[in-house]
This record gives sequence, structure tokens and C-alpha cells, in this order.
Amino acid sequence: MRTDDDRLSLGVEGADEVLSGGLLPARSYMLRGGAGTERTILRFHYLTAGVEAGEDCLFVAFEESADDIRELRITEGGLLVGDPPEEPRGVLTGAPEWDDDPQR
Repeated sequence: MRTDDDRLSLGVEGADEVLSGGLLPARSYMLRGGAGTERTILRFHYLTAGVEAGEDCLFVAFEESADDIRELRITEGGLLVGDPPEEPRGVLTGAPEWDDDPQR
């Protein structure tokens, strides 16, 4: 999952070149986009690359329930997602509580 300059590969052909070799380690990244922008597919490609490299991976979702994630099936490019792998890999979900009142 590591690239030549110690960056993290996204696991998607061509994406690492666009990102100057991949993601910088020890950083937080937020993946944003509207419905249909393939965020979930990109996340699972990244996680699959990590698992294949022998790394522990954790998927955190705020919009999908754990059951929704377990039922998700993505077969493009040979990626199949179902039940989470054995521990310590798993699924952590929760809905954030947003405070839309600007006075608080």
C-alpha cells in the first residue's frame, strides 16, 4: 500500500499519479462529494489495498448503518464487500448530532 516516497496508495489506477504519489501518512483526510460521485467505491478500493498489504483497516460511516455496510456488494474490479473481516477490522458507525443554531 506504500508508494516509493512513503505515501499511501489509494488502490485506484491513476489516482496516485494525480495526488503526486498518493496520500501523506499520519494525516486525516475527509472524502466529500454529492450522491453518485463514487465515494464508497473509492473508500473500499483504499481499504482493500490496505488489507492486501497486511494492514489493519477500519471503516467509519456516519450515514450508513452497520447492516447497510454488511449488505453492500461492490463487484467492480473484483472488489466484494460483505461481512467485515475478523477483528481488529470491523465497522464503526454513528450519526453525528449537528447543531444548526448559530447562536449556540
